[in-house]
Amino acid sequence: MRVTSAATSAMTHPMRTAFVGLLVSAAVARGASPAVPTEAAGARAGLLAVIETGDAGAHALAEAPDAGRLAPGAASDSPVLKPSGLPDAPGGAPTSASDDAVLPTSSTTADGAPSTPETIGPFRLGTAGNCLEPGLGVQLRFAAARTSDAAAAAELGLRRLRWSLRGAVLDERLTFQLQLNTTPAALELIDAWADWRFLPALRLRFGQFKTPFTRHRQTSFTALALTDWDVFSTHFGAERQLGVMLHDGDRPEAHWSYRLGVFTGVNARASFERGLANVYSEPLTNPSDLRTFHPAPSIHPELAARVGYDAAGVDARVPTDAAGGGLRYSVNVSAAWDLRPAYPVDFAARLAPEVLLKWNHLFLDVAAAAGWFKGAAGAVDLASIGENVEAGWRFFPRWEVAARFSRVDNTAAVRADARARADALIAEASTPTEQDALTKAYATAGNQRWTQEVALALNVYLFGDSLKWQSDFEWVRVTGAASTDVLRVRTQLQLAF
Repeated sequence: MRVTSAATSAMTHPMRTAFVGLLVSAAVARGASPAVPTEAAGARAGLLAVIETGDAGAHALAEAPDAGRLAPGAASDSPVLKPSGLPDAPGGAPTSASDDAVLPTSSTTADGAPSTPETIGPFRLGTAGNCLEPGLGVQLRFAAARTSDAAAAAELGLRRLRWSLRGAVLDERLTFQLQLNTTPAALELIDAWADWRFLPALRLRFGQFKTPFTRHRQTSFTALALTDWDVFSTHFGAERQLGVMLHDGDRPEAHWSYRLGVFTGVNARASFERGLANVYSEPLTNPSDLRTFHPAPSIHPELAARVGYDAAGVDARVPTDAAGGGLRYSVNVSAAWDLRPAYPVDFAARLAPEVLLKWNHLFLDVAAAAGWFKGAAGAVDLASIGENVEAGWRFFPRWEVAARFSRVDNTAAVRADARARADALIAEASTPTEQDALTKAYATAGNQRWTQEVALALNVYLFGDSLKWQSDFEWVRVTGAASTDVLRVRTQLQLAF
């Protein structure tokens, strides 16, 4: 069913505010309320590339031949296998930053009741401070989806298959991680970094890893409250890059945390921070694909930083509140600045405040972001704004309900620039055949006005995040000259250690 833009323009930001209020009310009531779909207008262009972060070619449901399409060899998916070692943990577990954290093992909850172990492993080889830890992350998923103008489709397959090797030497002064993704449709390098500890609160990381843009994106994929990432993260990032970063080691006892890094400005994967590529209908490649040769990219330095404050007792590394207890919170602000953004796929700058609240087995995780672009004329203007709201209630130790509202709006300025660029490329074609190809490739450039996702989930923690079963239902709408809706049901079994 297609709905014209005029017929659906009644969607307003007050309705978004009402939805956020609904989630907050649900948290206070210690429950979860279903989200209410809102009317809107949109375009099918690039829809599934925006909302599905599956490995390229691995999901028939994620094919996108137009806006934001993946070039041959590109892969999509995002995340890091969660290591078992926590910073300065007893027994010499390797230290790590928050993007590698897992739900820690606990013998009791904040209520004083016995709790079950929350992790499988670690499987450690070596002695304290000098060891190796192999890791594995597997997600088997069944997904069925129906778009408003196409027949339903279903698929059963491996969503992720991650192998990792973490280690520590020199009494934990040097830690490192190597991680590969090896699904049937992909063979790619995920992480390859080393960390040197100068002081407990001063460490230097170098290699390929996630840039520190938003605490939300540093969460391991194994600890997500729903089966996969949101449209907000797909649009704004962060993605992995080569770089160096100073950080504090994510010390659990510290209130303040920081990350400050300098990166190449070239995304090492094609899964996240792809918002501008979708608007401009530009293909993305995956430099980390080990099956394809990729020429050396043009480096343009990007600075990224995040500073946060955690109230005593909050575990901000995961959204769920397994331990329970009184009100706890984490507040973070992230920023990124690309000195020479690659037109038209890189943001010139991004800014994101966020807050995580936990109380009595309830959580509320709210993030907002704005991104600026440098247009063809060289002027910097606002490109996109967005928000992501997730809430959940761990109503039994092993059971949790969760909800999500995620939305991204693209400004008229970036859409006009995308359309003007596409028209210029088409006009410059040297042959009729080339012109026809470009006309088809850029047919939807500049069309995408906003994308919105609403989802409800049920999580069963069989053995913490190490062995859990997640199911969710989501509705996604992408708008432009017309709107396209996707309804999707997913159920997923995860094993991770």
